[in-house]
Amino acid sequence: MKKIDVIRINRGQAKKIKDFVAPEILLDVYLNNQRSFQISCSGLYVNELITGYLYFHRYINSISNIRGFNYDLDDQSVFVDFENDIDEEIDLPKKKRLRISPEQVCFLLSKMKENCGNFWKTGAFNSSALATNHHIVKTYSGISQENTLFMLIGYSLLQNISFSDKMLFLTSSVTASVAEIAGYINCPFIISKSTPTKQAIRICEENEIALAGFVRNQSMNIYSGKELFDF
Repeated sequence: MKKIDVIRINRGQAKKIKDFVAPEILLDVYLNNQRSFQISCSGLYVNELITGYLYFHRYINSISNIRGFNYDLDDQSVFVDFENDIDEEIDLPKKKRLRISPEQVCFLLSKMKENCGNFWKTGAFNSSALATNHHIVKTYSGISQENTLFMLIGYSLLQNISFSDKMLFLTSSVTASVAEIAGYINCPFIISKSTPTKQAIRICEENEIALAGFVRNQSMNIYSGKELFDF
C-alpha cells in the first residue's frame, strides 16, 4: 500500500491530500519453462494465487502435482514445474447441507471486514473469506474478486481444507465467473456485501448454491437456496 498526492473535491472545494492506492503488477507465468499466461495482481500471496489459478483452469487437480514453485517480483515472473499428466476428473466431497441465520450472516461479514483493512482503505481491493457458519477461516484481499478466490483455493489445497462444508463471503458483486468458481470447487454458499448478476443467479441455481447479497445493516436479499437460511 502506498500513499500518493491527490486532489479531493468536496462540496465544490479542492484540497490536496495524501490517499492510499493499491499496487498492481503483471506477472508472467512460466509452466514447465514455457511462458503460458499473464496475471495481474497485487504481488501478495503469489503462491496461493497461482496454485488456485492452476487448479481452477485444470492444470492441476492436487497440490502434489506441483514439483517446483519459484517467483521473482522484481522480474515479475513465476516459474512452476508441475506434472501435466493428470486425471481429468476430480472427486470432490458432496456439498453439506449447511444452514445459517441472517443474524449470523451479518456477524460473519462484520468479522470479515475486520480482516480486510486494505479494501476499506482504498476501495480498490476486493476481499473474499472462507468461513464455516460460525467463524471466518481465512480472508484474502486482492485487486480482483477472482484473484481472491484463487488465493482461497490455493490456501485450501495447501492446508487440505474442503469447500464442501464452507461458505464464501465477498465484498464485491457476484458475477458469472465468481459463481462458476464456486460451482467448480463445490462450495454450497455465496454471501456478498453487493448484488449478483442475473447470470450468476442462474449458475447458483443450477449448482445448488445458496446465494445472498446486498448484506448490510441487518438486512439481506436471498436469491437462491432460501430453504438454507433460518428466518
